[in-house]
Amino acid sequence: IAGVIGGAWFGGWMANQGLWREAFFLLGCLGLVYAVPYFMFLSTVNEEAQVETRKASAGLAATELFKVPTFVMLCFVFPTFVFGLWMLYSWLPNFLFEKFSLSLADAAFTATAYLQSATLVGLLCGGVLADKLFLITKASRLWLMAASLLLCAPCLHAIGHSTTLTATCFSAAAFGLASGFLMGNIFPAAFEVVPGDTRASAVGLL
Repeated sequence: IAGVIGGAWFGGWMANQGLWREAFFLLGCLGLVYAVPYFMFLSTVNEEAQVETRKASAGLAATELFKVPTFVMLCFVFPTFVFGLWMLYSWLPNFLFEKFSLSLADAAFTATAYLQSATLVGLLCGGVLADKLFLITKASRLWLMAASLLLCAPCLHAIGHSTTLTATCFSAAAFGLASGFLMGNIFPAAFEVVPGDTRASAVGLL
């Protein structure tokens, strides 16, 4: 989340300086440097600490996954949601730049800071809330994801139609909070209904 916010501001600032090509090279080098400690961390993971879960029958994982109606539903819902999400991520900085005459750096930072910070809260709260509600209903994650979609829709409308920067930022934060509920529960919800040895394939398909 911090990387998205910082990266957006940095990208806008570099664009203001006319150095967007250099930004690609710099961020690429940082990614390579980051890979070193990440690789060292992965080498310490205990691969033998496995949890026994329900297994699929022999055959392609995709074949098993598409026998699960709830997973098929998620495969339609999640891409639709992500389409709107990434449209907002890529469009909002330019929207703020043009509508409120912000600099590229300020527009990029504003577009991501409120949205992503609230998403972080939504991710954490959505996960905790789903775990608590699971004690009441096994479908808690699905109910939270449905609520997320219902809340995101008016927030998107408000972002596009707010007349002040403050109202737009508030709407973006509300969208981020609601979207975090879905993002924090989509994969756990899938894991609850698919065989344990098809989870990687389930994530890939989603």
